[in-house]
Amino acid sequence: MLLKLFILFVTVPIIELFLLAKMGAAIGWPETFALVLFTGMTGAYLAKREGLDALASIRKAGAEGRVPTLELLDGAMILASGLLLITPGILTDAVGFLLLIPSVRTRFRHSLALRWKRHIVMNVAPGWEPQGGGDNACRPENTVIDVRAESVRDADP
Repeated sequence: MLLKLFILFVTVPIIELFLLAKMGAAIGWPETFALVLFTGMTGAYLAKREGLDALASIRKAGAEGRVPTLELLDGAMILASGLLLITPGILTDAVGFLLLIPSVRTRFRHSLALRWKRHIVMNVAPGWEPQGGGDNACRPENTVIDVRAESVRDADP
C-alpha cells in the first residue's frame, strides 16, 4: 500500500507537469495559466454547490431517521472533487469535474461499495436471541452486530 501511494504521489505530479508543459507549448503560457485559474474557480463554485446539495440530503436523511450512508459517500466524493479541482493540473481537473457529475458519482459509489463489501465480515454475536418476540425483536436496541474488517490482498473479484 505504501508503495502504491508513493507511486501515486510521484507519478501524478510528473504527468501533470508534462501535460501543462505540452499545453503551454501548444496554446501559450498565459492561456494555460488562465485556463488553470478558470478551472480552479469554476470547480470551487461547482463543488460548493454540489456540496450544499449533499449536505441538504444528509440532513433530510437524518430527519427521516435513516443513516445517510450514500449521502455521506457523495459528500466525501464531492470534497475529493473540490480538492482535485483546486490542484493545478489537467488530469486532476478532469477527474475532479467527473466526480461532480451525479451519475458518475453513483457509478463510482457502487464500485466502491462492491470493493469494500469484500473486505467486511459481519457476525451476529453468539447466543443472541430476540428479546420479547413480536415487534420488540426488530428494534435497533435489541440488535447486536459485531463487525470486523479483514485485509484481503489479491482477492479474486
